[in-house]
Amino acid sequence: MNESTSDLEAAAGTLRTWLGEADRVLITAGAGLSAAAGYDYGDEDRFRELFPALYRLGLRSRYLVGVPLPPELWWGYWAVHIDDIRFSPAPNPLYQRLRSLVGDKDHWVMTSNVDALFARGGFAPDRIFTPQGDYGRYQCTTPCTPTTWDTRPLVAQLLAAAVRAAGQGAGDGAGGRVVRGEELCDEGAGVPGGRCAGGRALVAAVVALRGEDPV
Repeated sequence: MNESTSDLEAAAGTLRTWLGEADRVLITAGAGLSAAAGYDYGDEDRFRELFPALYRLGLRSRYLVGVPLPPELWWGYWAVHIDDIRFSPAPNPLYQRLRSLVGDKDHWVMTSNVDALFARGGFAPDRIFTPQGDYGRYQCTTPCTPTTWDTRPLVAQLLAAAVRAAGQGAGDGAGGRVVRGEELCDEGAGVPGGRCAGGRALVAAVVALRGEDPV
């Protein structure tokens, strides 16, 4: 047994003791926990699979802060990324295991993660503080209102429209009318009065999903 493994097991034993003796538990977690759970933003193979156009531009991870992409490409990236990270259907085993370790002890979670994996893993949403937000909610960037909206309907419309467009080309086709990006930003998407910064969102979703080069 090497020293690093021995140290890790000793630390785990100490944590088990502390947890067993604790009356209350405060959990703080960041990106490392979700990476350990399989949501690694630096996974190059997964990035190439989901974002072939961005990969061909020389990008290799989801850490895109400061990258000068056109707005339409950004909207496509976010639609695919949020769908993959936030709305994957199954709870994560690592987070479920953490929840079982806490058991019925009084607890509180504070996390910078925006993937809602704590809530999806069985932690009560009202016991979770997410100061950096949640991919499941979006709001005006101005901000013109403190109201937030459910992200899922907008993401679903973007992805569905991209799939339809991929089968029909750039214009109307036998399968039906191609939805314009502006039409994704209406009351149905949860945005009042059709106000939306992503009027060209469909273009981006098609680019990201089909692997076309940005125009």
